[in-house]
Amino acid sequence: MSELVPGIYDRIIDLELAEVINSADIKPILRAIDDEESPAFYSLFLANILKKKLRSLKPDKQIQIFNEIIDLLCAIDGERYLDRKKILGAYPTKLLLSTNEKFKRPTTPLYISSLLTGQGNDPPLNHELRMELATADKVDILVSFIKWSGLRLLFPSFQILADNNIPVRIITTSYMGVSEPEALQKLAEFKNVTIRVSYD
Repeated sequence: MSELVPGIYDRIIDLELAEVINSADIKPILRAIDDEESPAFYSLFLANILKKKLRSLKPDKQIQIFNEIIDLLCAIDGERYLDRKKILGAYPTKLLLSTNEKFKRPTTPLYISSLLTGQGNDPPLNHELRMELATADKVDILVSFIKWSGLRLLFPSFQILADNNIPVRIITTSYMGVSEPEALQKLAEFKNVTIRVSYD
């Protein structure tokens, strides 16, 4: 970062940013990071640094650094419970399936959030939802409105969730009168579904 342009920021002040602030001809507005938000703030900050650094290293070196971080965390309180989080092998693998059943995986990764816009190479939203619902042990849905045209695409998945007694919680709204009562009623008929509608 070579200069600090006027604008809105939400960045931890490290040595690099402190130098930029001190050399800038502006008066910054600062706020202490409170104890409640600090774990999320610090972990995200460190994750970004790690991601950049690990890209430049070979896989075996990446694993070595990761395991050294685990050792450091264990040494802080003298407990070794985090030892079990160490990555195994020079070229580790990841678990994809824990059953003999033939589940299909979503196109998007499960370990990160994905923005599906319906454009370009994005997979269809209903496809991704069906794939994830098929292996869910609970489902929480927050959606602006519910229409039968969309629900009918997912209805078989909701039926499977009901058959397996998988709890489903849904929060929706009456925004612009778009939610269709018959769609809401159909969902409410499932004994495993709890649905709430905000009228604000």
